[in-house]
Amino acid sequence: MAGVAPATSPTPPPSVVGQPSPMEIDADEPARPGATSNDDSSSDGELKGISGAGGDFALSRVPAAQRFSWWAMASENFSMCGCISQVLLGATLGFRMPLWSAVLACVFGALILGLISVAVGCMGSREGLATAVLCRWAGFGASGAAVLSAVIGVSLIGWFGIQAAIAGEGLERLLGGPPVWGWSLLCGAVIVVVSTLGFQWMVTVAWVTGPAFLIATTFAVVRSLADHSFADLAVVQPAGDPLTMSNGIGLVVGGFVVGAAVSADVFRFGRSAGDVALAVFLGRVPALLLYTLAGVVLALAHGTADIVELML
Repeated sequence: MAGVAPATSPTPPPSVVGQPSPMEIDADEPARPGATSNDDSSSDGELKGISGAGGDFALSRVPAAQRFSWWAMASENFSMCGCISQVLLGATLGFRMPLWSAVLACVFGALILGLISVAVGCMGSREGLATAVLCRWAGFGASGAAVLSAVIGVSLIGWFGIQAAIAGEGLERLLGGPPVWGWSLLCGAVIVVVSTLGFQWMVTVAWVTGPAFLIATTFAVVRSLADHSFADLAVVQPAGDPLTMSNGIGLVVGGFVVGAAVSADVFRFGRSAGDVALAVFLGRVPALLLYTLAGVVLALAHGTADIVELML
């Protein structure tokens, strides 16, 4: 079979009942874990992945020539986690928890997410395969992987809708013009187009959107701290119903756990396990902490969890 690793590679897992063995897989089938993920040669399956998914190798391994440096991966991860929903999550914590309790919840939650991201991301980097394909060969089978992908997709659709709605409401308040639903459709369409164009476009856009959102969030926090010092915020009692530490940590983890669970989708473009760890702990985790803590500060300073009001 084209693309199968030499004898020095780890032996693929035994065939699952009802699944073909490695030697029975046709070249058009998705690559199976155990083959060399850093092979520069392009098999038939890889070429099919290129033509079938805009060059993103959706059904095959990502060859070494198409991998990205840890710095590019860290930048993409920082930008990916720098989203309005993460600030909204922090605002929820700040509205319901005292400052230092919210800070601890953010730290512990981000570390848990970082560990999950590294574990799953290393699998994706080693095999060069997307989460759905990894699940297929990990024992879920074709049907099980399809069900799992559908569940994950439904969850991500929910978060996508929340972010599009927040963006639409913010743009309507700021610029007027079309109604909120019109702005939301426009923002959602832009995101869909960029995602469809492939990972290279996502990385390129991240170099622009990441710094832009960082500047906007920093401005909002600095403006809030001009009227409220950290010492003042530390004694402010939350305006909403109190939230326990365990619930706060659960909220932080739950807000991004699906993203952590599908880290292979991103880190299959990574070059090594070390690069995955660097990208997670120098890109993803800092962004999760930064934007969540920004939301905490904004909510405590203004006594509201309305993210649009806080950012404007």
